[in-house]
Amino acid sequence: MPPPVVVDPSQLARLATAALATASTLDHLAAGVPAGAPDGPAVYGDGGVGPSMATFQSLWTAEARLAADAAQEFADGLRRSADGYRAADDDALRRMRIR
Repeated sequence: MPPPVVVDPSQLARLATAALATASTLDHLAAGVPAGAPDGPAVYGDGGVGPSMATFQSLWTAEARLAADAAQEFADGLRRSADGYRAADDDALRRMRIR
Protein backbone atom coordinates (compact mmCIF):
# COMPACT_ATOMS: atom_id res chain seq x y z
CA MET A 1 0.00 0.00 0.00
CA PRO A 2 1.45 3.42 -0.91
CA PRO A 3 2.13 5.87 1.89
CA PRO A 4 -0.52 8.53 2.55
CA VAL A 5 -0.22 11.86 0.83
CA VAL A 6 0.89 14.59 3.21
CA VAL A 7 0.00 18.18 2.37
CA ASP A 8 1.17 21.18 4.35
CA PRO A 9 -1.53 23.88 4.07
CA SER A 10 0.85 26.56 5.33
CA GLN A 11 3.26 25.73 2.49
CA LEU A 12 0.40 26.06 -0.01
CA ALA A 13 -0.46 29.44 1.52
CA ARG A 14 3.18 30.58 1.16
CA LEU A 15 3.16 29.49 -2.49
CA ALA A 16 -0.08 31.40 -3.01
CA THR A 17 1.55 34.54 -1.58
CA ALA A 18 4.51 34.08 -3.95
CA ALA A 19 2.16 33.64 -6.92
CA LEU A 20 0.35 36.85 -5.95
CA ALA A 21 3.68 38.67 -5.87
CA THR A 22 4.45 37.33 -9.35
CA ALA A 23 1.06 38.55 -10.61
CA SER A 24 1.76 41.99 -9.15
CA THR A 25 5.18 42.13 -10.81
CA LEU A 26 3.71 41.16 -14.17
CA ASP A 27 1.02 43.85 -13.83
CA HIS A 28 3.77 46.36 -13.06
CA LEU A 29 5.74 45.27 -16.15
CA ALA A 30 2.66 45.56 -18.37
CA ALA A 31 1.94 49.05 -17.08
CA GLY A 32 5.56 50.11 -17.64
CA VAL A 33 5.62 49.55 -21.39
CA PRO A 34 5.43 52.96 -23.07
CA ALA A 35 2.42 53.50 -25.29
CA GLY A 36 2.73 54.72 -28.85
CA ALA A 37 5.75 55.79 -30.86
CA PRO A 38 8.86 57.31 -29.28
CA ASP A 39 8.65 61.06 -28.70
CA GLY A 40 10.49 63.50 -30.91
CA PRO A 41 10.98 63.92 -34.63
CA ALA A 42 11.96 60.99 -36.81
CA VAL A 43 15.71 61.15 -37.46
CA TYR A 44 15.79 59.13 -40.67
CA GLY A 45 12.10 59.22 -41.53
CA ASP A 46 9.48 57.07 -39.87
CA GLY A 47 10.61 53.75 -41.31
CA GLY A 48 7.64 52.02 -39.67
CA VAL A 49 8.80 52.75 -36.13
CA GLY A 50 5.43 54.14 -35.01
CA PRO A 51 3.31 51.16 -36.07
CA SER A 52 5.99 48.72 -34.89
CA MET A 53 6.12 50.33 -31.46
CA ALA A 54 2.33 50.30 -31.21
CA THR A 55 2.26 46.60 -32.12
CA PHE A 56 5.03 45.82 -29.64
CA GLN A 57 3.25 47.70 -26.88
CA SER A 58 -0.08 46.05 -27.58
CA LEU A 59 1.29 42.50 -27.75
CA TRP A 60 3.67 42.86 -24.78
CA THR A 61 0.94 44.33 -22.60
CA ALA A 62 -1.54 41.61 -23.60
CA GLU A 63 0.96 38.82 -22.84
CA ALA A 64 2.01 40.32 -19.52
CA ARG A 65 -1.62 40.77 -18.46
CA LEU A 66 -2.42 37.20 -19.52
CA ALA A 67 0.50 35.90 -17.44
CA ALA A 68 -0.55 38.09 -14.49
CA ASP A 69 -4.10 36.75 -14.71
CA ALA A 70 -2.79 33.17 -14.82
CA ALA A 71 -0.58 33.79 -11.76
CA GLN A 72 -3.57 35.29 -9.94
CA GLU A 73 -5.74 32.29 -10.82
CA PHE A 74 -2.97 29.91 -9.70
CA ALA A 75 -2.66 31.79 -6.39
CA ASP A 76 -6.42 31.58 -5.88
CA GLY A 77 -6.33 27.82 -6.50
CA LEU A 78 -3.47 27.36 -4.04
CA ARG A 79 -5.30 29.42 -1.42
CA ARG A 80 -8.54 27.44 -1.90
CA SER A 81 -6.58 24.18 -1.64
CA ALA A 82 -4.89 25.33 1.57
CA ASP A 83 -8.28 26.30 3.01
CA GLY A 84 -9.77 22.96 1.98
CA TYR A 85 -6.94 20.94 3.52
CA ARG A 86 -7.19 22.97 6.73
CA ALA A 87 -10.95 22.40 6.87
CA ALA A 88 -10.50 18.66 6.28
CA ASP A 89 -7.85 18.47 9.02
CA ASP A 90 -10.05 20.44 11.42
CA ASP A 91 -13.01 18.19 10.65
CA ALA A 92 -10.94 15.03 11.21
CA LEU A 93 -9.67 16.37 14.53
CA ARG A 94 -13.21 17.28 15.60
CA ARG A 95 -14.47 13.82 14.72
CA MET A 96 -11.64 12.18 16.65
CA ARG A 97 -12.53 14.19 19.75
CA ILE A 98 -16.19 13.16 19.55
CA ARG A 99 -15.41 9.46 19.76
